[in-house]
Amino acid sequence: MRSRHLGAIAVVTLLACLAGQARAQLTRRPATPSGPTLRLGALLPLNGPGSWFGAEIKQGLELARAELDQGSPPSPSTTEASPSTTEGSARESEKAPSSEATPKAAPEKKPTSPAPSGESGPSASTSGSTEPKKTPAHDPIESRDRPRTLSLVIQAMDVQPLDVRDAEGEAQRLLGTGVSAILTASPTPTLAVYPLAAARDVLVLHAGIATERFPATSRVLIQLRPSPSVRADVLGAYAWERGIRRLSVVTGGDGFGRAVRAAVAARWRKQGGQLTHEESVSLDASDLRSRLRAATRSGPEALVLGFEGRALGAAARSLRDAGYTGLILAVDDDRAAVLAAGRALDGAMLLSDAFVPMPGSRGARFARAYEGRHSHPPSRFAASAYEVAILLAEAAERSLASGRGVTASRLRDVLTTGGPFPSLYAGDLALRDDGTLGRPLALFRVDGERPVFEGYVGLDGRLLEKPGGVTP
Repeated sequence: MRSRHLGAIAVVTLLACLAGQARAQLTRRPATPSGPTLRLGALLPLNGPGSWFGAEIKQGLELARAELDQGSPPSPSTTEASPSTTEGSARESEKAPSSEATPKAAPEKKPTSPAPSGESGPSASTSGSTEPKKTPAHDPIESRDRPRTLSLVIQAMDVQPLDVRDAEGEAQRLLGTGVSAILTASPTPTLAVYPLAAARDVLVLHAGIATERFPATSRVLIQLRPSPSVRADVLGAYAWERGIRRLSVVTGGDGFGRAVRAAVAARWRKQGGQLTHEESVSLDASDLRSRLRAATRSGPEALVLGFEGRALGAAARSLRDAGYTGLILAVDDDRAAVLAAGRALDGAMLLSDAFVPMPGSRGARFARAYEGRHSHPPSRFAASAYEVAILLAEAAERSLASGRGVTASRLRDVLTTGGPFPSLYAGDLALRDDGTLGRPLALFRVDGERPVFEGYVGLDGRLLEKPGGVTP
């Protein structure tokens, strides 16, 4: 009888313990962050041909979330994904080029599948594993001098570059969760999302290169990569800072070439320089050689070539064949251009939005943390995604601290008037009137057939100082 009584007590005690554990598991953490929250949605190609750059962007966003968590009280996991993205998440099958890991290296290798700017890059493998990857410890990327009160939630959806219907549907889902911004990787999803986001006062962040299809001005759209016009304007400012006063401009007749020609010419006339020759040409024209000779005979101190990719290499060869031996300036860092040019681009200066971490900088800490997580250096896509997530979180905290919300108009006001904001690349960020997120651009000098990093160029055309006060 006594043994049965003791057995009953043991069973009751066991059940009480199990019930207590169950209650503890249910109340351990809330399903969502309890404090102020910034929700950032992302429509990215996470499967299929474009998965390489989609994965890079997502990984940059996730590193930003993890970094912000390090500077705030413990909170639940704040990375969310739709069911379509939890399986087959893309990983890069090749290491990103060392150009974005060390200052004296060539620009990043382009993907071999379509990228947000129409570029191409390493093929991607897919994996069905959803287990979190162990992350080695690293030095803090962001300053820990003040506590952060805001949690960042990332909601990534798999949307292919040309799927308008899917983009609209996933955007509606994100808007229903209360996101403050939606990041897109390609023009078509951006244009599909834009009217939906504008109606809800939600920011649209475009991670690809700007196109003429976008609104000229907008309070909602922010372009993370510089347009050809912006890069050409900075190139013109750089030429002036070098002491060049006589400049020739030869470009293609496509949209890229027209944008470069207009921006350089406008900058040059504003500075008071002399345009010795200004012309758009076709590389297939029968009179190409004579037209390039005319540009050469005008006596420029430097010549801007407004072409990109292989066309830039072909234009450089034709220009050298026409007798030009001076300095060539261009706004493209595609390796295909250097390969197609042979040694025709030797000594040329190329300006791009490549990410090259400077030793001892915040960008270098980001690069180490990213490589520790993913075993390859970050591309410009990952760096820009990380940068804009940190930037929006900072803007949201400032807006909330002043008693305002985190709508597109509120965030944009902070970004416009609340700076300066340090850039992960170098120098500071600036939200330009055209909606482009302006930052210093990377300058490369072609040495034989190898681009060598010279330093970052500010929006005013001046080379920034390297760490230690050494000007490149």
